[in-house]
Amino acid sequence: MNFFTSIYYIMLCIVHLCAIPFLFLLSFKQKYRYSLKKRFFVPDSLQEAIGFKLYWLHACSFGEVQSLQMVIESLTKRLGNDEKILLTTTTQTGFTLAKNLYPKCVVRYLPFETLIPFWLRNSTLV
Repeated sequence: MNFFTSIYYIMLCIVHLCAIPFLFLLSFKQKYRYSLKKRFFVPDSLQEAIGFKLYWLHACSFGEVQSLQMVIESLTKRLGNDEKILLTTTTQTGFTLAKNLYPKCVVRYLPFETLIPFWLRNSTLV
């Protein structure tokens, strides 16, 4: 890791720590109750994707999840036995739609940047 990457990562960790009280207060709202935990504290594991090559697609919200439908359907037809699609979202509505529309995809919330290296440690991105 080079110097600037290290500084960037350290600054992200500081921001993450400073945001904890604010995130704690937001977690009492129904809208954020489930998603904040998965995005900022303990992300869902990618246990079902270990050993698979992943095609990682990200859609922030409901509309973006809908717009990926043709891409995901086309990609799903071409997947090999050792490949899966990882679809990450940021919002609760996007997550719910993705779970309903794409049962063959691994759907997760996109964790905050400080957590991504730990989240992907056992997966291979294509």
